[in-house]
Amino acid sequence: MKNNLEVAQALLAGFVAGVAVGIVLAKETGSDTQAVLSVALKNLGITIKEIAANGINKLADLKKDILKVICVKDEQPLPDDLEHA
Repeated sequence: MKNNLEVAQALLAGFVAGVAVGIVLAKETGSDTQAVLSVALKNLGITIKEIAANGINKLADLKKDILKVICVKDEQPLPDDLEHA
């Protein structure tokens, strides 16, 4: 989990640095720069959602693994509804 957070922080830092350099060195008009920033922010949002979804999936898998260990240890059957277990 810590590794995912570090990746997200690195992506965000890279994005911010890229935007700052882009604005300083931009030869485009304000509206063109705004359009470029809009696309970049949308892409960042998509990336963050993908990272979050991946983390949620990993947590769900971990939950299933933990429940399996607990049920085996207690000699109980695995719950049918793992979503709310």
